[in-house]
Formats: sequence, structure tokens, C-alpha cells
Amino acid sequence: MKSRTRPYHRVQSVLEDGSRGEPEIYDLAVIDGRWKLSRRGFVAATAALGALAAAGGRRDSTAHASEIENLGVLKAHTDGVKSVCFSPDGRSIASASADRSIKLWDVGTRALARALPGHTWMVNSVVFSGDGHRLVSCGEEGRIKLWDVSAAKELKVLEEQKWGLFCVALSPDGRLIASGGYAKALKIWDATTGKNLKSLGGHDGNVSSVAFSRDGKMLVSGGQDRLIKLWDTVSWKCVKTISVPFIVYSIALSPDGKLVAAGGYDKRVMIWEVAGGAMGTSLEGHTDNVRCVAFSPKGVLLASAGDDRTIRLWDVATSYQTQTLEGHDAPVLSVGFSPDSVWIASGSADRTVRLWNGPSGTQVAAFFDPLATDQNEKAVSFHYTSEHGQTITQTLPCGSPIPPGAVCTCNCVPGTYSAPPPPAPTVTAPSGLICTCDQICTCVPIV
Repeated sequence: MKSRTRPYHRVQSVLEDGSRGEPEIYDLAVIDGRWKLSRRGFVAATAALGALAAAGGRRDSTAHASEIENLGVLKAHTDGVKSVCFSPDGRSIASASADRSIKLWDVGTRALARALPGHTWMVNSVVFSGDGHRLVSCGEEGRIKLWDVSAAKELKVLEEQKWGLFCVALSPDGRLIASGGYAKALKIWDATTGKNLKSLGGHDGNVSSVAFSRDGKMLVSGGQDRLIKLWDTVSWKCVKTISVPFIVYSIALSPDGKLVAAGGYDKRVMIWEVAGGAMGTSLEGHTDNVRCVAFSPKGVLLASAGDDRTIRLWDVATSYQTQTLEGHDAPVLSVGFSPDSVWIASGSADRTVRLWNGPSGTQVAAFFDPLATDQNEKAVSFHYTSEHGQTITQTLPCGSPIPPGAVCTCNCVPGTYSAPPPPAPTVTAPSGLICTCDQICTCVPIV
């Protein structure tokens, strides 16, 4: 079944702090006697439909690159970003890169919190533990590493593999690690001892993606052999095999464990029912290969992204494409939801890590590490107080508009360097001010 394009209703709660809850999508064409709406709900639905009609029936909202001009120069890494994920409390984002590093970003301040060096080749996958205290990563050098998040310390290195690793997953209780990689490798590890517990045979090609179910009773793997396999985590027997019409790059299991989604060497995203294995939905909208898929925490939405440089949000129940997020300058390699489903993180071959507001479809920030910026690129750093009273510090390219009332200082990121002029002045921005790096406040290194 292809994705549908008929009008729909999106119902969304607004929380006391101003944030928005995960939207729920309703197809009015299929509402029948099983649905019961209160008077308030009926009035809200009618108003929503009127707004949709007034907009000419447009079914999705797009964040255009022109609205987020120049964010592309804010590099998070010195090479492509292969994996991103939110911490369980939603306050941090971890990113893994082909530059051999893992970085932790503070979502509130949008600043780099710490970097975790240690891998000797590109890092392909990173995940948080359920309590948020640990990270697990894997890379092309064939190593799995466990990290202490608060101490930014490497805890353990699992047995080195002969071949590189593409993916890693941690069981909900934190006891097991699943890894997949080259040469049909699918292995299960004890997260405490680091011992290899099981090698699972069955794939006839590289294993590109793995995921545990939320209850920990099932492991799902996808590979370049065009197969998705479901494994019982007690017996470690393969209980189901699903044939896929394309090479699989990424899989995702819905929170209730009833659906599995896949993207790969194809323009489609496909979803299957776990119980029956029958193909239920084909989501069509991408114009190139799909590199990653992810369900929202409640399973209402599915995010997909890929070589067409876009992130697309789909309503799982209705198959509607609800948003198209644009702004990346190269293929999007990883995407993930925050625990409250409000925020979406993305990592790209353009070396950026970006933060999006899912409900509105707008880009909020591009995380920035001055050491990852191209030589001679200049930037402006500023801070301001958000509507919720939080102090936000951001760094943007020179010439970028800054919020009214923000205090900015112009700086020069590492690159060519000349003797510093007198101390750079700070400027309080009136409405519409663009803070630029001129001769008065240039070539002062960001520290």
C-alpha cells in the first residue's frame, strides 16, 4: 500500500512550558461509528479542517534552507556524521563520525559538552544505555567501546573483530550488546564482562542494522542480503525472516514491537507487521536511497532520511507524509527523536549535527565545534535568554541575524591567525540587527 495524500487532521497538545506534544494524525475520510468526539473535539477538528482548506489543501510543512541561511558552515565534525542519538532524559545528543570521534552536545545550551576520542577509524554507530550513564559505540576498526558519560572515560573495549562493524544496539536492561558488520557478522556480547556470548548465523551478507525490542524479548537485524531477521533473545533462534526488495541500510522496530520499518538502496520506506510478516505499507516520497529510519517514542511517527538530503516524517497509522525537513547539504546518514518526540536530531555527510522541531518542521540549531570549522571561516558567538528563562549560547557564521536583545562577540575560528587587535566589543542587538565581523573585532580566537 502506498502512502496516501488525502487531507487529514493533526491534533497536538501544547504543554505548560510552551513545548508541543507528539501530534496525532486522523484521516477524516475513514472516521466511522467507532470514533466518538466530544463537542470540544468536534469544534477543534472543524477549525483544523477549515484552516487546511484555506491553505489550499497543502499536506506538509517544509523548513526551507533560506530560513536557516548559513547554518551549513557550522560543522560539528571534521568528517561525515554517521550516527546520532538522544540521551534518555533528552538533555544530550551523542554524535559519531567518520573523523574517529564521538561528541556529546548539550541540547539546552546547544554547546559541545565533551568529546570522546579513542576509536582509530570511523565510528559508525553510537547508542545510550537506558539510564543514560553509559554509551556504546562501534567502528570500522572492529572494536566495540563502552564509555562512562559523566566522566567522559572509556570503560571497556570488547574483543577486536577481524572485520569492521556497522551497527550496535544495547538491550533495554543494559546487559546485552548486539553488533553487526562485515562478513555476515552478527554477535551478542555481555555488556558487563565484555565476553562474546553468541554468534548468530543466517545472514548471507553484511549486517547493517540491529535493534532490540523495548521489552528485550526480540532482536531484529537487517542486512545487505536483502533480509530482515527476527531473533528470540532467550533461545537465540531466528523466528522469522522477511525478504526485502532492496539492500537494507537501516531498520527500526516500533515501540510496541508490532511493526518493523526498513530503508535502503531504494527510494521507498517499507513497513511490515511482525506477527504476520506481510508487507503492510510502502512510503514513497524520497527521490534517492534511504539511509536511516526511526520511530518516535510513542510509535505515532516514523522519520526517514537519505541521499536526497531530506528528512521526512510519516504518520504511521495513516501513511501520510506530514513534514519534509530540508537544510542539509549532503546525504543524511542518521536521525533520531527526543524522548518527548518534540525534537529531532540529524547527522549528515555534510559534517553537521542539526536539531529540528518536529511538530513545526523547522530547524532550530546546528551544533558547532570551532575546531571542526574550515580554515578562515569566521563566526559570531552570542547569548540570549529564551522565552522560558534559559540562557542560550550560540555560535553562527558572520553576517547571521541574531535575536533581539542578544549580546554578541565577533571571533575568528582557528585557521590563519594574525596578531589580535584591541579586545572585541560586545553588541546588544536591537530588533533586526545583524552582527558582523569587521576590522574592529576580527581574529580573536574562540576559546
